[in-house]
Amino acid sequence: MLVDLVRLIAPFVPHLADAMWRNLVTAVQPESPDSVHLADFPKLREGGRADDLEASVELARRVVGLGRAVRAASQLRTRQPLAAARVKLPAGIGGLSTEPVIDEELTREVLDELNVKELQLLTDESATVERA
Repeated sequence: MLVDLVRLIAPFVPHLADAMWRNLVTAVQPESPDSVHLADFPKLREGGRADDLEASVELARRVVGLGRAVRAASQLRTRQPLAAARVKLPAGIGGLSTEPVIDEELTREVLDELNVKELQLLTDESATVERA
């Protein structure tokens, strides 16, 4: 795991990564490459990509983008805090994520980005219509 970290940091801190490579790998395995820069970049592990997490983050980014657009159209600056933001999510989605911890973190980020106190998730569009 530490060897993978050394391979990952090599493009950013080349001299430090090379020194760590010599101490961790070359000292133990003489047949290994002399430099971390000659070693292969680490590959993603099986299942290394979380598609559901990416979809949740994309949904949160879309909510923030639409919220900012509504603020701009209403001429409300982001510095002005609002009590709540109402959001109608696509059908079958009960939150920003199916995982409670991720949902809580993404909700906190959306609240912070839009400067609102509460995020109200609507299940029915009729709640957004005002009747006279």
